[in-house]
Amino acid sequence: MSANKAIASKLCVTAAKKYQFTLSNSALPDYCVNKLMSKDEINEFLPEFFKFLQDKNVKDKNLSGELIEEKLKEFQSKRMDTSDDLVDDNTAVLGHRDAIQIINAEDKPFYSYNMSRKVFEPEQRDTTFFSEVQQKVEVFRDRYKMIYQKVMRGKQFNPTDPNAISLTSIDSLLGSRGSKYIMGLITRKSADIYQIEDLNGVTQVDISESTTNNRGTILEGSFVIASGVYDSVTKVFKASAIVLPTCEDRDDSERFLSVGRSSMLDMFGSSSPEKLKELKNKEDINKNAFIVVVSDVCLDKPLVFEKLALLFEYIKWNQHNRTSEDSYELMPAMFLFIGNFISRPFQFYSSSSSSSTTSDRVLYQKNFEKLAKMIEERFPNFIYNSKENENAPTFVFVPGPNDPTFSPNGVLPRSPILDSISRTFKSRIPNSFFATNPCRIRFYTQELVVFRQDLQQQMRRHTVIEHKEETQIYQSMCETVLAQSHLSPFAMHLQPVFWEQDHSLSLFPSPHSLILADRCQPFNTKVEGCTCFNPHSFPVDFSFEIISPLSNQVETHKLPDLADQSKE
Repeated sequence: MSANKAIASKLCVTAAKKYQFTLSNSALPDYCVNKLMSKDEINEFLPEFFKFLQDKNVKDKNLSGELIEEKLKEFQSKRMDTSDDLVDDNTAVLGHRDAIQIINAEDKPFYSYNMSRKVFEPEQRDTTFFSEVQQKVEVFRDRYKMIYQKVMRGKQFNPTDPNAISLTSIDSLLGSRGSKYIMGLITRKSADIYQIEDLNGVTQVDISESTTNNRGTILEGSFVIASGVYDSVTKVFKASAIVLPTCEDRDDSERFLSVGRSSMLDMFGSSSPEKLKELKNKEDINKNAFIVVVSDVCLDKPLVFEKLALLFEYIKWNQHNRTSEDSYELMPAMFLFIGNFISRPFQFYSSSSSSSTTSDRVLYQKNFEKLAKMIEERFPNFIYNSKENENAPTFVFVPGPNDPTFSPNGVLPRSPILDSISRTFKSRIPNSFFATNPCRIRFYTQELVVFRQDLQQQMRRHTVIEHKEETQIYQSMCETVLAQSHLSPFAMHLQPVFWEQDHSLSLFPSPHSLILADRCQPFNTKVEGCTCFNPHSFPVDFSFEIISPLSNQVETHKLPDLADQSKE
């Protein structure tokens, strides 16, 4: 994981003092952050850089920004010359650690859409759990503006098209005649009374005779486009049709975010254009890199633990029994383990006695220690602890609803598994990362979003208008979250969200891959260029997914009987 600027600054200042230099600006820490260096990588880089300055006889010990930038260019040039002598351009580099960026909920940058200038602008947000009440209002205003900019660029409502349909603001409905189109947030006012609200007003809406299409699901708390007639007497908007905004293809979003810029605005996570360009150039020679995705890894079930060991054996066996037809690399770039890691809700407290609480915590921690011990003893090449194991995979753990985290139950986003539980595992397996739910993974330039939530069940409970034709619920679910550009398109009382971290659930632009881990049936589909899939639940039939982000492929695999394969 890359270090943040505060850590980088502290390390740079300490190293500069050691070599009798003084830093007068943030150019060097910025360089380390933009290169996505981890803490260990910074500690390795800084002595090398300062020795380089000493070899160059730099006399000015007070390092200005211009001097550092000049010497960094010389240093980079020297490194490139050395690496060119050692690495063949047509050889894939062992390991993908430098190409993996894991972005937790609190690390996602926030951009607000300026409706006057028609651009996204960066805005600093305090990602605290406790925020002002006004922030709750801003959550839905931000969501509205996010969808509004997509709708107004679409062909149907684009104001530059003379044949386009005009959207009417709700405060302008009074006294209007004829059919109108409005866009806003649909919520339930009482038992059978709904209302639609935009930035300027709110109106009651009659949906008794309205129809909808088969693209997505109209949910309580989602943003919709409604057509109908406004009754100025009853002050009710009688909707004839209500639909979701259309999903936007990622290519269209990229074009919009690149207007007036030398490179696309990066709303996914902080990374420099230079770094992304460098990674893009490496994708062709690493196109066979893959990620193993395992969902519902209930470590408290002995059979699951046994099959997990078999999965590692399968990867190990595959390394020694490859054929010319195999398209994957020897070693996965990542093991992505998705919760729940316990088969029942974790009990923090007990009403009867403290013994059950202790047993839950001890059991959970022992299961992770047991997993670490198994990897250490049986699969030491999976651990990154020296240059010899540069191709060791990264272990990523995303918590589920049952897992112990700092976040209150049911509130999104969920923080990582408690550090007091995961600390031992991380110390024994240094190439492990405990992420938030949801989390974002940038693999080279490919963007993946991972979300563990029982979304299908939630959508069935809170549907406003039922589809008249039979539709695939999973297809509808994917279309809904992408149309809403949000992982939780529900009213706040139905699905609580930390107000200051709501932007971490945003899906604009659409990622290349969206992993919606759910208890319902597995699926694999595409929506406007976005690969959406729900991995198999591992305890059910011990199946797992292999995703190749660079070739945009997802395959389901079932654990084989290695004894039978060895006989063949």
